[in-house]
Amino acid sequence: MSTGCGLIVDWDLKTTLDGLYAAGDSVFGSNFHSAAATGGRWAGAHAATHAKKANAHDVPEPQVEQDMARVFAPTRRSEGIDWKDLNNGISSVLRTYFGEYVNEELLKIGQTWLSELEAKEAKELVAQNPHELMRGLETLDQLTVAQIIVESAINRKASSRTLNFNRIDYKEADPPEWNKLVTVKQSDGKTTVGERPFRYWLLPPYAPTYRENYEKHKPW
Repeated sequence: MSTGCGLIVDWDLKTTLDGLYAAGDSVFGSNFHSAAATGGRWAGAHAATHAKKANAHDVPEPQVEQDMARVFAPTRRSEGIDWKDLNNGISSVLRTYFGEYVNEELLKIGQTWLSELEAKEAKELVAQNPHELMRGLETLDQLTVAQIIVESAINRKASSRTLNFNRIDYKEADPPEWNKLVTVKQSDGKTTVGERPFRYWLLPPYAPTYRENYEKHKPW
């Protein structure tokens, strides 16, 4: 389902967070090497332009210290679980409760299991060297992505051929009222669910054709 989920970006490949640009498989609707290569060049050019114009800000030291404590926490534990076990746990939950066909009950159970992994096992992660720390942080990111996917699936009350999404409790595929994307973001520590129309990139404030948008936003 790599093409059915991902970060929302504009024609500059800028996300909804000002100054953050994305490309490749992390972006909704993007896939394969060609999209990653061309998108990476496009996003990088726009990011560089943004950086030249952006105002410098004071470094938020408390936030830096908080993130450093979070990042290096696994190296300060002598006992716990390694990244492989946590990764297997996440994968097991998704295989069991987020397969080809889902319903509300399965998704809710999966959501509960992911929350429990976050509350317990994720806080027991141990890393004995830089490689294990890198893999551990990557696995924690995978846990967050899994939670985002399940949250989005719970809030899409319809099946979709476009997104390769099948809900057995909402069997009608692509009903007109669900001709839209479900968006999820975090605001002040809380999950906010929203929506965007399909093909939003060809609707106002953007031009109605790919050629027009390309000519307007090309960075070279």
